[in-house]
Amino acid sequence: MKLRSLVMVVVLLLIMSVAAHAIPVRSGHVNDYGAKLTVNLIAQMEDFLDEYETNTGIDVNILLVQNMEGMEVEGYDAAITEAWALDENHILLLISLDESVIHISKGDGLEEQFPDELLEAALNDMITALSTSTFDGAIRQGVGRLIGLPAESGSGLPSRPSDNGPNLFDGPFRLVILGGALALSLVFYFLFLA
Repeated sequence: MKLRSLVMVVVLLLIMSVAAHAIPVRSGHVNDYGAKLTVNLIAQMEDFLDEYETNTGIDVNILLVQNMEGMEVEGYDAAITEAWALDENHILLLISLDESVIHISKGDGLEEQFPDELLEAALNDMITALSTSTFDGAIRQGVGRLIGLPAESGSGLPSRPSDNGPNLFDGPFRLVILGGALALSLVFYFLFLA
């Protein structure tokens, strides 16, 4: 009897834990739970990414959320990857609005084709685009850097940007970067100099 009660409590706690970290349902390649993208961009990206996956076998997913339910970005990324059953040939571009997080991850099968430097360049393009454009522009820049979107007339999708990477210190995350540098300086001061 006691064992049965204990099992019921554990199951109830697991259910509450999963419910506390609600994972968005995948509706396609572009999942805008932050309501920031235009219908036009979503339709264009869905068509392009669907064709891209058909031609290359690489599943590119975009997720905008209001927040990550209190989870760290790596844990949230892993939960999305598992819940959406993303395989080793996937790219996940994650934007969390409340936490001001832009994160790109890749499946293990894409290590050589998408080096970390390329992911970093795409993040930098997105940060720069957010300082001068909209979320649509940032998504276009990031995806354009990653997979080289074609410049089709009237599509609004850019070609792959030049390799003159943007300045990381431009854009809305400038204060976050500078604040982090200041915090590290204070920690260093109090640990080693004070």
